[in-house]
Amino acid sequence: MILLTFLSVCILGTSVIHANDNQQPSLIRLPFIEKTYPTDSIIKRDGYQNLLYNSHSSQYLIHVDIGTPGQTFAVTLDTGSGDLWVPSTDCPSVVCPVPKFNPTQSSTYNNTTIPFKITYGLGSANGTYIKETVTIGGAVVKQQQLGLAIASSNIFTRMTALGLRNTTSDDQVPASGILGLGYPGLTSIAHQNGSAYNPFVFNLLQQNLIQNPIFSIYLNNAQTLGWSGEVIFGGIDNTKYSGSINYVPVQQTTAGASSTGYMFWTVLGQGFNVIGGKGNTSSLQFSSPVPSIIDTGTTLSYLPLNMVKGLMLSIFGPGVYQQDVSTGMFMVDCAMASESNVTVQFQMTSSSSATNNSAAVINVALTDMILQDASGCYLAVAPSDDTSSSTFGPSSTLIGQSILRSAYMVFDMQQNRIGFAQTIFTSATNNNNSNNSGGSSGGGKNGSTSGSSIVNLNHGWNRIILVSVFVYYLYLL
Repeated sequence: MILLTFLSVCILGTSVIHANDNQQPSLIRLPFIEKTYPTDSIIKRDGYQNLLYNSHSSQYLIHVDIGTPGQTFAVTLDTGSGDLWVPSTDCPSVVCPVPKFNPTQSSTYNNTTIPFKITYGLGSANGTYIKETVTIGGAVVKQQQLGLAIASSNIFTRMTALGLRNTTSDDQVPASGILGLGYPGLTSIAHQNGSAYNPFVFNLLQQNLIQNPIFSIYLNNAQTLGWSGEVIFGGIDNTKYSGSINYVPVQQTTAGASSTGYMFWTVLGQGFNVIGGKGNTSSLQFSSPVPSIIDTGTTLSYLPLNMVKGLMLSIFGPGVYQQDVSTGMFMVDCAMASESNVTVQFQMTSSSSATNNSAAVINVALTDMILQDASGCYLAVAPSDDTSSSTFGPSSTLIGQSILRSAYMVFDMQQNRIGFAQTIFTSATNNNNSNNSGGSSGGGKNGSTSGSSIVNLNHGWNRIILVSVFVYYLYLL
């Protein structure tokens, strides 16, 4: 998610570290739930593990308990924002038709009276900050600061021609909040009065609940629904990827005129390479490395218009391609999209001067970058400098689920780096939310499976989401 603020990114070069993490103490392993939302919001062992739930191939949820005794919520796992928040019982059901936190039923509730207000791409929430006991996957953080919303707009509901619509009514596991995994500097309050606080994942480290200062995310194949993904706080699952984990440094961000520090999980994008495409050009490089936000909470990936056009030409060859007005995506030939021999590589580098050094690469099978509905197939990238489809600002780059599903990601909070390895997709699902160790390894190489197929949006475009980057109207220079 991206906050409403003007940002520029300072590129601070550091050396790349290639590493395999073999020693992994206690972790938190959590399951994922993946869901979709309306188009107008497109959006190791020895630790704490939970599965992630994938229901509609556009949003991933995990279970969080808040208060004493715990009140359970399914919240969006989002590396593009910093706050954990859920709705309060004071939020009217007409705009918060989801499970809500009841402060009167918790013995550890502490109201700070500090205003909470957050704005995403097309939605917002406001209320107050509280401090509470938060439990995820068996890890208990006491006095965790989080937002308690008494009002929301375009988060759980959307205004349609027929009136206000509950967008969670058909969901087996309705989303009822957001868990931001960004840096303290990305929290909403940090941009209101400058007093940042530690988000949940950073408190895990500060309160010595994890020994390794990392968390890893495995989204799995878009077609593998249910409890099929995974997040581990404090470690890595080496059955979920192939090859080595290659690290690139996180770039610091400048907000306004003077505030510089770590906010987004941002790396330097070098460019793209297309293997097996119909175009004459396969290598598409930025003129200089471009700060790129790694955002698990956004369905599409957003690139400068020239790069989107370059990808279309390299993959599908010359032609006239229709653009969807609401999402910014270009319609493509479904037959071509089903070809399994086309791979798109996203290349990252270690510093602004390393123009020919791809320190880390994500290989994405074309079939995993295609979305399909009743009207046809679309490449799941959109122009960031097209004001009709992007709220991120001109020439900005955001790497969303359409690319990140093919990567096993390790976020290092201490060394300020992100590790990428090629994911191993699995077909097995776990339909419970228990903390299990281990994971099945299977599927194919290069981020694809032998049975890979185009993502079919059974609910149509009115179910696609972008709820991630905290809309800052990002201007990355």
